[in-house]
Amino acid sequence: MAVVCLIQGNTKPRISFTLKDPDGVAINLTDATVRLFMRLIGAKALTVNAECTLDVAANGTCYYQWLGDDLDTVGSYHAELQATFSDGRIQSSNIMGLQVRPALVS
Repeated sequence: MAVVCLIQGNTKPRISFTLKDPDGVAINLTDATVRLFMRLIGAKALTVNAECTLDVAANGTCYYQWLGDDLDTVGSYHAELQATFSDGRIQSSNIMGLQVRPALVS
């Protein structure tokens, strides 16, 4: 599992994703909603439970723009995406690793 490194307190850059099927083909997200779920490893509560913005839906791309307090806590996180399609079907991504490190300057 690749780990994305982020800096505490940052709200840029946004994080981009391409959702793919098991064969590696981009999933058409037209008429779908995609949510990002993020949780500190070992915690029960979600740190982020928010809708992503579709970028090029037909190409399976979306992004999440960090909000002011999303990256306030230093630590290791698990994250996943969940796409809900217009017919009610749901597809989740594999778990991703995120690491939030302290900012060198505050």
